[in-house]
Amino acid sequence: MDENNNIHNLDKETLSDKAYKILVELIVSQKLESGVRLKEQHVAKELGISATPIREAFKKLAADGFVEIKPYYGVVVRRTDEKESDNIYQCLVALSEMEMKLAIDNFDDNFVIQLAGIIAKEKKAKSFFEFHSLNLDFHHTIWVQTGNEVFVKIMKMLVASTHMRYADGCEQGQKHIIQGHQNILEAIKIKSPKMAHKAMLDGGLKKKKRQDKGLVDEISAVIILQSYLENKKYQL
Repeated sequence: MDENNNIHNLDKETLSDKAYKILVELIVSQKLESGVRLKEQHVAKELGISATPIREAFKKLAADGFVEIKPYYGVVVRRTDEKESDNIYQCLVALSEMEMKLAIDNFDDNFVIQLAGIIAKEKKAKSFFEFHSLNLDFHHTIWVQTGNEVFVKIMKMLVASTHMRYADGCEQGQKHIIQGHQNILEAIKIKSPKMAHKAMLDGGLKKKKRQDKGLVDEISAVIILQSYLENKKYQL
């Protein structure tokens, strides 16, 4: 009896996780836009999954910040606060100069090998999950190289808050990020904090572009995804 219940619970969990991952990728790829209402029965029918796992997936999506559950209305794809994102982006810009100086002060060959390896994997990434996880790995590797634990915690906190990580949520955006990472790596190789800092800024979205209304929702999806990845992978 207990064994059957365990099997049943495992099946439900698997279906819930499957629904969760599909919905996250739909949100990040902009197939489900910010502000869109998600109806339980409709999603269940589209995914070929019963309502209970969908309901569980919605709860997990809400806990991880992808959606909001509004009383008497339902589940809505979350919008990101642009002003908050802009404020924290300014902090990240200011701290990135210190980030590059400290990391290059602690330069070693393994540091370069690690970053090059991550870039190689980014070029082969086949999903948003994989790509943006690698994107975080790249920056986290630089933070750790600073050798300053307080700095690492500050950067984790800031990135976990808004994740202004310079992506358009599309293939073109990913290519932009990879090129930015390559430029950062080349500057690190010649031990130039100034050039590395410039490459970091050039690799991000400029303020004017970030304020382009047409990009706000695209940025929001990536911010939300990276918030989830950061909280799961790099707990303080």
